[in-house]
Amino acid sequence: MYAPSPLPGGPLIVCVAKKTALHTPTNQPSCRVVACSKANIYVLASVRDCAVLSCENCTIFVGAVRTVLSLDHCQRCTVVAACGRVRVSNCTETVIHLLTPSGPVIFPSNKALQLAPYNSCFPGLTTCLASACLTPATCTAWNRAIVTESHTEKAKVPATEGDTEGQPYTIMPPERFHAFYVPFITPGDTTENPAPLPPEYAVAVQEKEATIDAMRRNIRDAHLEPDAERRLQVAIQRRFKEWLVSSGNMRQINDLLHMAEKGAEGTGAVNNL
Repeated sequence: MYAPSPLPGGPLIVCVAKKTALHTPTNQPSCRVVACSKANIYVLASVRDCAVLSCENCTIFVGAVRTVLSLDHCQRCTVVAACGRVRVSNCTETVIHLLTPSGPVIFPSNKALQLAPYNSCFPGLTTCLASACLTPATCTAWNRAIVTESHTEKAKVPATEGDTEGQPYTIMPPERFHAFYVPFITPGDTTENPAPLPPEYAVAVQEKEATIDAMRRNIRDAHLEPDAERRLQVAIQRRFKEWLVSSGNMRQINDLLHMAEKGAEGTGAVNNL
């Protein structure tokens, strides 16, 4: 389930494929996520720096990065992170949800890169942010990207939401924005996303929540007969299972159940490196 970590105090997460990996390193080590595929990787801690290299079809969550988060040669990944700065090169069809005080440095080698506001939390997030010297109220530069011509030239040409033509990235439309849930309980008391959302994204989240509430209310007010209510439950469960399978989330649920069983047996489901 977990890759070995030869770095002193820091996780080296290598070649995790079709699995869920959880790491909670201490003492702000460096973190490396390398050559993973179809994996869900959670680093629920503050790290000094983090590099994500040659990963594909992965979801990667990093609690907080004190200095620089680097992404290189990744394809079809979703990355959620708070960081001092992010640098992205040679990535394709990758979505990055950011909490950062510095404009993302984007190289022209990226294709179909998408930037979005931070969309998550977990109980220990506030502690991680404080350890990484990140203050949510000042970490609003997720969409103020800087496109640079080469790795040796200084960053330049800020990109804006209204000026993405010719840019190697776009801004996520508010209607596609949704919350990302971390399926682990850690020490701490953070219960909601600490990032200040732009109004249009906050409205989009509220509208999605209102839609769900309206559906529940309509079902409750329909006063269905027991047989009809049972058929509806079966239909909803069937469609939900189909979505779990098609989206790849069924595999993560099975991984989480396995990790919970290991924890109950006393073997530990958390990798403390």
